[in-house]
Amino acid sequence: MQKQTIYNRIIEARKDAGQDTSQTSIARDLGIFQSAVGKWKRGHGAKHTHMLWLAKTTGVCVEWLYTGRGQKHPANPDVLALIDALDDLSETDRAAVLRFARAYAPD
Repeated sequence: MQKQTIYNRIIEARKDAGQDTSQTSIARDLGIFQSAVGKWKRGHGAKHTHMLWLAKTTGVCVEWLYTGRGQKHPANPDVLALIDALDDLSETDRAAVLRFARAYAPD
């Protein structure tokens, strides 16, 4: 069985959403260099803003995209609205919101 990496989950999510899965297409859609996508394939992490955008445009949960854990798809549309709102925050504000959410999330 193939190891589930961030890159593999990105490919799976894009395939499920009917999107092109080539590195060139992913890079073009994100406005980044193809070499950055190639780094993901080799196991390097992706920027948070890129992961949020990929989750939003493919309809998957960002936690699943990062880790492979949790639900693949949001339980309700409000989750995608929250992703949109997080994407508009500064890095400092986003970190504060995520700390708050983690502190009050059910175990």
